[in-house]
Amino acid sequence: MPKLDFLTLYIVIFLNSLTVCIIWTAIAFSYRKFRPARLWLLSTTLLLVGGFVLSLQGNEGAFWPAVIGNTIIIYGFCLAFIGARYFYGQKGGWRMAVGISLASFAVMAAFHASWQGRNIAYAVGQSVPMAMTVFYLARQKSLGLGGRIAIIAFLLGIIGHAIETSLNIAAWAGEFDQSLYFSIESYALVCVIYSGMIWNFGFIVMAMNRLHGDMARVAETDELTGLPNRRHFMKRLARAELAFSEDGVAYTVMLIDIDNFKHWNDTYGHALGDQALVHFADVGVDILNRRGVLARFGGDEFSILLPGMHEHEATEIAREIVGAVNHTPLVFNGRKLILTVSIGIASEEPGDERSDLDVFARADLALYKVKQAGRNGYATRTTTVNAPRSSFSGRSLAVG
Repeated sequence: MPKLDFLTLYIVIFLNSLTVCIIWTAIAFSYRKFRPARLWLLSTTLLLVGGFVLSLQGNEGAFWPAVIGNTIIIYGFCLAFIGARYFYGQKGGWRMAVGISLASFAVMAAFHASWQGRNIAYAVGQSVPMAMTVFYLARQKSLGLGGRIAIIAFLLGIIGHAIETSLNIAAWAGEFDQSLYFSIESYALVCVIYSGMIWNFGFIVMAMNRLHGDMARVAETDELTGLPNRRHFMKRLARAELAFSEDGVAYTVMLIDIDNFKHWNDTYGHALGDQALVHFADVGVDILNRRGVLARFGGDEFSILLPGMHEHEATEIAREIVGAVNHTPLVFNGRKLILTVSIGIASEEPGDERSDLDVFARADLALYKVKQAGRNGYATRTTTVNAPRSSFSGRSLAVG
């Protein structure tokens, strides 16, 4: 078996870490609020520094460069674990990282006269945070492809260290030819070096998927109300239409306007208008209670998608929304203001006669019926229901 030069391998560690470090630097600076990237950058930076220190020991294995370099690398592995915790929204792990690193340093220093003992100490010291990361990632529900890649890579590194530990125990006991030992150990070290590249690749895939998902959510979220926007609504509607056409699953659409919104927005200012939009969004989400999707289309226009729901069920929800808006005042500058809304309802149901108008056009016609009847109510293609005027009695200001 050809023997690999250890000094060359330490230089490879340095160059691999430098490559990964450059990638994490680009990600960390491009997405400065994404803390896991900064932690993984710090982790690879420590591996870079540790690889440089290890290269100073040469092929003879100078004592202090070996101990200090491996301690730095062990702490870098611990930071990889901490970065995974932050990725899934959990903080902490810093004291544990310091404890593992200092304990490894102390054990390696204690084996001043035994290179086998030092090798076992650093192999175990590096394996502990790798194993912790494997167990932590394996417990996550949303692991994804990147997480699976990272787990496999960490396991490869642990296997490399297990081989190295076994070889050192055998060499320590005098039961293994030293020249063969160095040949096999160099390949075990290659496993660890390669695993470090691959688990960082897994982390990069995890980071890119998370950041892409965050950007997609921003692109499909209304900034003011936090509701889904038209883009998201239309994607969900396309799914409902597909379920209806293929499996006959009914769905209902509501179009909603805040009554006389432009008048109040122009009269009392955009601050009131914005607060009114947020107020209605909060009331609507509370009433829906995950039964459907409430989205803001723009201005004072909202829409609700109710997958799997028939028209008669949707009218009950519309009644709840109209009533809740009537009886939940908006407090603005110390005054209680009453908002009202108009809702048009249209559905697609199996067995219904097909219309030349799509569901949006029919919901818009129903909304027009409510406005013609005095607003503050809801309508379907056949019925119109307006809230009783008595619901406004005793209010300091009625909007609508």
